[in-house]
Amino acid sequence: MRKFAVIIAFLLFAAAAAGAETVLLYIGDGAGNGPVFRQCMPISAAIEDGVMNEYFENGHIIFNAGVKAAAGYPEPPGSTEPLPVRIAKAGGASYLLEVEMIYNLREGELQPSDFQAGYIFSNVHSSKVLQRGSFSSKSIGSEEAPGPEESGYRLGQMLARETLAIW
Repeated sequence: MRKFAVIIAFLLFAAAAAGAETVLLYIGDGAGNGPVFRQCMPISAAIEDGVMNEYFENGHIIFNAGVKAAAGYPEPPGSTEPLPVRIAKAGGASYLLEVEMIYNLREGELQPSDFQAGYIFSNVHSSKVLQRGSFSSKSIGSEEAPGPEESGYRLGQMLARETLAIW
């Protein structure tokens, strides 16, 4: 009886894992290095949390590369693949979700309630872009204005739901 229960549990686990995809989330922060990057980091991290939460809740395996300042990671000479693709392949991901953050700076001051997230969702092995788009913090559409981090989290959820719709 125990062997039968173990076999059934293994088959159920294998069936559940068969529908799960492995995704790398790579967030590039267009704010650059320095004080602006540090000021934008909580919003970028909130977007990351929103995306990852949606993927986990939908049964997918998702890992992240952290939030990277675009200027801080130049491509090495002779590199044939961009850094996000190399990280995805090294981690065994089948899909790559690249998010590029764009923050509005007015007169050198960050406007934390005005930001955008552009994304590209692609198959790592075929390099085929499956989906691309962008969201703005203004597209959240809330009756009461959420704070910047809450806006980021919601925006991350929206972005994840849009990319999850391909399955």
